[in-house]
Amino acid sequence: MAYQFTSKDLQYKYEWKAKDEGDNPKIVGFPDRNLLNRGEGYEVLPFIIRFVEGHTWTPSPPYPNVATGQKVERMIHACPGHLRIHKNIKDWILENWKTQ
Repeated sequence: MAYQFTSKDLQYKYEWKAKDEGDNPKIVGFPDRNLLNRGEGYEVLPFIIRFVEGHTWTPSPPYPNVATGQKVERMIHACPGHLRIHKNIKDWILENWKTQ
């Protein structure tokens, strides 16, 4: 069963349209410049879903809930600004999960 987390579950306000020609809201994740724009919902939402689905949670509920995705979202925004690449943000979240 896929992780259910939608734009309605997000806690922050986001832009949902690309601001420049080099950014494509239909291409999300790693093909999209390898950078995560923390202000664009069409980038943040799939990042959260992929992050949650890609990890084993211990101790875990039967399946991660909305609160799990919201914690990932808060951590995306708490992550140091110089970390912009998907992998670096993901690594920072994993390293700091228990302290946030």
